[in-house]
Amino acid sequence: GRTLTLVRIDVDGCRDYLEVFGRSATENMLRQVGRTIASAMRRTSDVVARLANDEFMLLGVSMEAARAVEHAEHIANRVRALAIHHPRSRTGRYLTVSVGVVTAVASRSRDCETLLEAAQAALQSAKEQGGNCVVAGAVSA
Repeated sequence: GRTLTLVRIDVDGCRDYLEVFGRSATENMLRQVGRTIASAMRRTSDVVARLANDEFMLLGVSMEAARAVEHAEHIANRVRALAIHHPRSRTGRYLTVSVGVVTAVASRSRDCETLLEAAQAALQSAKEQGGNCVVAGAVSA
């Protein structure tokens, strides 16, 4: 009966950043963003992972949906507060992230793919809104 929260985070304009600053600077930036995300996760049950080149995933347990969205917004604000200059950013002067958040009650009958797909859809919605935002998604029954 506990809730699972899945958060997918994508660095906005990472390819453009790579073109301007190169691979080494981009890897350094991603490490800095990753450390910032990980430092926001304070509970031992929380897990943070880097998925693809510019995407991170968080898994939290026993977090209410509204609290999960607040926490995701806090993480996005912390990344913005790094003030990493991004000359080709479409969202402002500094590096930002798009975030998709999904919270669902854990169930033995629901597979993890459903939660992953819902989080990806929420992230995609955040990107389609122009980035630099948090979107809460819903898990289909």
